[in-house]
Amino acid sequence: MTMQSGADATFLLIVIGGQKLALNTIMIREILDPLPETRVPSARPFAAKVVNIRGTVVPLVTINEMLNLPPTERTHKSRIVVVNVTTPRGPVQIALAADAVLSVTSIKAGAIEPLSRVSQNWPAEYLVGLYRDDDAFVIVPDLEQIISNNLAKRSEAQPVKGA
Repeated sequence: MTMQSGADATFLLIVIGGQKLALNTIMIREILDPLPETRVPSARPFAAKVVNIRGTVVPLVTINEMLNLPPTERTHKSRIVVVNVTTPRGPVQIALAADAVLSVTSIKAGAIEPLSRVSQNWPAEYLVGLYRDDDAFVIVPDLEQIISNNLAKRSEAQPVKGA
């Protein structure tokens, strides 16, 4: 996900692992209260569970580990953010586990700064950048890159038929 220079964009502010994140609202389909989760045997931790959203089975994705954020327990503030992501394999719908949904805000493109490749806190390859909110840094994850990389890792791990 990239932002055009000088253009404002609307973002959904959420919390994951105690860290504020900003998701471009263009990707957001809906926000739901927690749903019953079904564990998928032999699935990677990234998407070890699925949820049923009005008859459609959608992977429940946790990005804590990819962003070096601590795991968290679900609470009354937890939400599921349903997101449409474009990958090299085509569009994918995911249910992103969030600790809380805070607000919707407009951010100027110039306010989001690229992250240094030598960042010690967050993996730069998974981030569009970060910006300073009133009280903290807010990271802008590159969900397309996160999902694409994890789909590729899953494909690499699958055995070749007939081998």
